[in-house]
Amino acid sequence: QILLLICRLFSNRVQSSDYIPSKSAKPVGYTVYAVVRYISENIFNIDSIGKMARELGYCDIYLSRVFKESRPSGLFKEKMGMTLQSYVTMKKMEKAVEMIEQGNFTITEIALKLSFESLQSFSKSFRRTVGVSPMEYRKEYFSKKKSE
Repeated sequence: QILLLICRLFSNRVQSSDYIPSKSAKPVGYTVYAVVRYISENIFNIDSIGKMARELGYCDIYLSRVFKESRPSGLFKEKMGMTLQSYVTMKKMEKAVEMIEQGNFTITEIALKLSFESLQSFSKSFRRTVGVSPMEYRKEYFSKKKSE
């Protein structure tokens, strides 16, 4: 836990400019690229879209307007096939599955590392995305692995 806290402390010092590519003619595509890159490199530190926007140097209102589902052009959904919140959840669940399969973490530790508010919110999100609870997934994965 101490190492995790130290890593979080140092990772919070990352400059938002590290994730922002050089300006292009398509500012929305530019923003989408910056957000996707930030998510992939900071999946353990994302606890809200608003905080992520501020860390990237964007206004919360700008990001929510750019990524709103009803906007006709240049959307995150149009470019990525899902909403920003769905994308963040999908990436967190991919990481959760990977961590469960490693077998080095408890379900509670995984929920904490992925910045979920509670074990219940993590389990609900996992079940909605993967189709089973994290414990059921762990049992199925390791029983399948033993039979191989």
